Amino acid sequence: MLHALNFGPVSAFRLPFGHAAARNCLSCRSGTNAALPIPIEGGPVMSGCNKVAEAGRRFFLGRGALAAAGAAAVAAAPAAPAKAAPALAQVTYPRAKLANIRDLKPNEPLDIAYPDADSPGVLLKLGTRVEGGVGPDGDVVAYSTLCPHKGYPMFYRTDDRTLNCPGHYSRFDCEKGGLQVWGHATQNLAQYRLRVDGNGDIQAEGVDELIYGRHSNVLG
Repeated sequence: MLHALNFGPVSAFRLPFGHAAARNCLSCRSGTNAALPIPIEGGPVMSGCNKVAEAGRRFFLGRGALAAAGAAAVAAAPAAPAKAAPALAQVTYPRAKLANIRDLKPNEPLDIAYPDADSPGVLLKLGTRVEGGVGPDGDVVAYSTLCPHKGYPMFYRTDDRTLNCPGHYSRFDCEKGGLQVWGHATQNLAQYRLRVDGNGDIQAEGVDELIYGRHSNVLG
């Protein structure tokens, strides 16, 4: 039963608990339910019911204990184990001979194609050991010559060892793994993974970036 306590000028206050003598709660002035003085701002001291006050105290304490128990149960629940991110799709690259180490001259580009005939590239002997370089001097590298911005065919500049796009002027440093140094492209240049065998043959075995115009570097 919801009880209304008569607090004079204060609006009715309802409590969500029962009381055996509801009428005493409205005008409890004497008897077994001894009155508790309740000060009301701007009004007279009113009286309330001990049983109602005690029931209210127990009600709110019970609700507080229930909330604390729920929070403790949530905190104690074991966390779900983190799931590993799915592995990226693996591409099987063909192994292809690009040239022999004897075919290269320092800082002179050699046109190649990899991983297929529709993917033009360039093979370079830079004359200085560089990132990703192979061969006895660690200076042989190869790159796609399709600009990763719009696919324009690029040309090699011997003075600063860069590949350059004539379309929107992106430039890529061949001595730094195809790092973009200027232009509108949003990724570095695709570099081929190379290996030199015992006969000096330079083998291409993969690509480290997506070649322009492809969803997969190896076409099905």
